[in-house]
Amino acid sequence: MNATPKTFDLQAFQNPDICFAPVYSWVWNGALTHEKIDQQLEEMKRLGVRNFYIIPEPKGFRPIGMPTEMDPDYLTEAYFKEYAYAIEKGIALGMECWIYDEGGWPSGGACGQVLWDHPELARRTLKNEKKQFPKGSVYQKSSDEIVAAFMDGDTPVQEGHIFEEDASVEEYSSSRLFFPTPGIPDYPDSLIPESTQEFIRKTHEGYKRHLKQHFGSKVKMVFTDEPKTPPRPFREELCRAYEEEYGESILPHLPVLAEQVEITEENAVYLRRWYDLCSKKFCENFLLPCKDWCNANGLLFTGHMDKDDEMMGCIMNNGYHVMRSLRCMDVPGVDAIWRQIFPAKTYEWNGEQFAENRFFPRYASSAAAQNGTDWSMIETFGVYGNGVTFDQMRYCAGFEAIRGVNIINPMLFTYARKGHMMAGEQPAFEEKQACHRDLGVFNRYLERLCYVCSVGERVCDTALYYPAHDMWAKINAREIADEFDRLGWVMEKRQVDFDIVDDDVIVQSPGLDQGEIRMGKACYRSIVIPGGACLPGETRAALDRFEQAGGRVLTSAEAIASQVDTVGNAEDLRIMKRVTENGLLICLFNEGLQARAFRIRVGSGGGYFVNITSGTVSRLDVHQGETEVYLESGESAALYLADLDMSVGSAFAPKHELVLDGAFNFRREQQFVLGDMQPELHEISEQPVSIALGNWSVVTGKAFSGSCRYETEFALPEGAEGHAQLDLGEVKYTCEVTLNGHPLGVKVMPPYRYDLPAGLMKEQNQLSIRVSNTAGNEYLHTRTFDKWAPWQLSTYHQKQLEFCKDTLDSGLYGPVRLLY
Repeated sequence: MNATPKTFDLQAFQNPDICFAPVYSWVWNGALTHEKIDQQLEEMKRLGVRNFYIIPEPKGFRPIGMPTEMDPDYLTEAYFKEYAYAIEKGIALGMECWIYDEGGWPSGGACGQVLWDHPELARRTLKNEKKQFPKGSVYQKSSDEIVAAFMDGDTPVQEGHIFEEDASVEEYSSSRLFFPTPGIPDYPDSLIPESTQEFIRKTHEGYKRHLKQHFGSKVKMVFTDEPKTPPRPFREELCRAYEEEYGESILPHLPVLAEQVEITEENAVYLRRWYDLCSKKFCENFLLPCKDWCNANGLLFTGHMDKDDEMMGCIMNNGYHVMRSLRCMDVPGVDAIWRQIFPAKTYEWNGEQFAENRFFPRYASSAAAQNGTDWSMIETFGVYGNGVTFDQMRYCAGFEAIRGVNIINPMLFTYARKGHMMAGEQPAFEEKQACHRDLGVFNRYLERLCYVCSVGERVCDTALYYPAHDMWAKINAREIADEFDRLGWVMEKRQVDFDIVDDDVIVQSPGLDQGEIRMGKACYRSIVIPGGACLPGETRAALDRFEQAGGRVLTSAEAIASQVDTVGNAEDLRIMKRVTENGLLICLFNEGLQARAFRIRVGSGGGYFVNITSGTVSRLDVHQGETEVYLESGESAALYLADLDMSVGSAFAPKHELVLDGAFNFRREQQFVLGDMQPELHEISEQPVSIALGNWSVVTGKAFSGSCRYETEFALPEGAEGHAQLDLGEVKYTCEVTLNGHPLGVKVMPPYRYDLPAGLMKEQNQLSIRVSNTAGNEYLHTRTFDKWAPWQLSTYHQKQLEFCKDTLDSGLYGPVRLLY
């Protein structure tokens, strides 16, 4: 990856490098041909896509729940040739690419092929089973696989023991673990090196044979997706490693590992040791070998773990320690599908929580800082549904970027779009969907956002302690996890930027005696510890040294000063400060659900307002050391405090307005429909009708998805001959404006405001506005899917339809105003 810029540059902001462009997932789920590959890559190019990677979904990936028709089959020579053709074509179109390392997900099994050839590499778990023995009988193991047996919970029983009374014995063994859903390929044990060696041989080496010449130039990274560790892991190799590490056998403590006895502070040490060991083995035997292979071949290693949006979920489903795992990546990442991040209050559907908006993107940015690198990524928007709007996506991207993530991986483009594939994973970007024709405008926004959030060096001297040992022991784990979340929430509400720090970073820090916890580019002077968290002895000793040298160890977030000085209530404002070579960049994000103004003290020096939405920069309007920033809900912007002249003017400040409240003519132009077997875009020719601003369903009906045209005329008001603006008010959801035959461009999210250069308006003016809504209306109302069984439509289908209900209202709502 390119180095991040050291100073803000206006030209680079308005025309960002390809390294800041979003990286789209392209799902291969159908029969591959050169012709169709060409067509879809050219479509991506038209929609402003500059980076992509391919997710192969073979027929054997999820035959029940997500049936696909991918051909040639995964990892065959014919498959690699099609893959190489697509990469070459993308490069020829000016794109850059990553490699996705699996057929479907989770990564590590080559869509079942590792275990087909090597069943001995299967995951193994600790199995316990009760056996009954009558009085006077002699205990014998029920099989050779039994490694220990216990009576009364934790009293060991040896072979030959004679029972003095009827007894129940718990036998423990290492048992092969099968995937719970029949027909879905199982995957090998990522805790042993042989599994990873075979995985790399089958996957990575195949891509190398066909694409080596592009490694490090146009093919930049390898993406690993949710690699799995076994639940309750147990195998002979781990037992040996435990004994070498701690000088004793784990076998007497199996009832503790299986949680068949009460977990106390005295016996919890064995759970903590075991999962600490397993976490290290996952890093040593899966993640680091993958990284080493990538680096040896000129590539970077990126990806994310599973269930990383929830504190307790991520630690037991992410190799047992998400921070340790992410630091094994050149570009650490997190995952935000299922609407974990969304501009809405928390809501529940079908027993699941959504829009919890936790601060988990900080896992990735923290790991990057501790690695000493500049880049972190997030996979996002998957399973948000085809009703998701660019405004909602802006909110999610801003939420992620303000927490330090600067590579956005949106999902997705789909290869096969016919039949039951029209359901599948959504949003599925394609030109036929009315809103998606404007995707390029949103992509440019993401480029500017990621550029601004990458300039200079982030200022972050506060860290929140990651209580891994409490999660492993499960003593008060929920309470500690909730306190971890609460402390982070309090700091964010107080405009305190922070990282996540764990025992490895604290203990290994070379700066403890200077009152600093340092690793890579990270340098922390305040550590916030969740009250009641279990701190290992080494960590306590390190923190004592840190505190004695002037560092702060806190259990309350209220004592930490905000990083910006705000006036009035600014709880919804999130900030990230970045020091550049010639100034200070203060990145801002309105996390609230309403547009509002924030007042910020910036002192008497000069500076600039960086409008990420419009791509413009203007001089700050400062009065008595304060400036006011108005942000839409989910909008990001920046203040650039620098003593330099960028040759830009002040923001336009209109004094008058004309509300265009006369009649608008209205007609439908294009309709998106899910036809009998494939998506279709129908051109419509009809006479215009008069319409009041608001929901267009009074004319189109509720099921309409597509584009409509609004037209009106207005006279030039006195005094409006010079610079003016056209503000459309509320638009649902994208629009393209023409004034007097002059195209003014496309807007995809608020504010829907256009600059009108002097001389454009006449005495009488014709205004034409194309408005497009999402495909959600058609998806929710169509009967097309009735012909397929639910299992064919993907496990996500009903959830995505439910999500579509958020954005069914459509049209130009206004008020439409001329500002001058």
